Amino acid sequence: MIKIDYSDNIPLYSQVEKQIEILIVNDTLKPNSTLPSIRKMAKSLEISSITIKKAYEILENNSIIQSKRSKYFFVTSDAKVHIITKKKCELKNMVLDIYSEAKAYGIDISSII
Repeated sequence: MIKIDYSDNIPLYSQVEKQIEILIVNDTLKPNSTLPSIRKMAKSLEISSITIKKAYEILENNSIIQSKRSKYFFVTSDAKVHIITKKKCELKNMVLDIYSEAKAYGIDISSII
């Protein structure tokens, strides 16, 4: 399900967060699906429960998951929409940054696309 890449410079909590989002977007995790508890997820990935807690908190703050009694976590009904909207915004900003840098260097953007 989720795999941690210890050689990657991306923080472990971000890797967990991103992979959960991908599982939701790909319909592997559907709305109202229950996620493993923080302890179970940490144990299965062999990482700190603090790391999982941070990933879950970010997902919860972005309305991707919701907690029940701070023990159970489940995917929200509109999680996929939130993820795709957020990702579109991130990608748009990346494209604008690339365009601006190309323009600053006098590079015609059509020559690199």
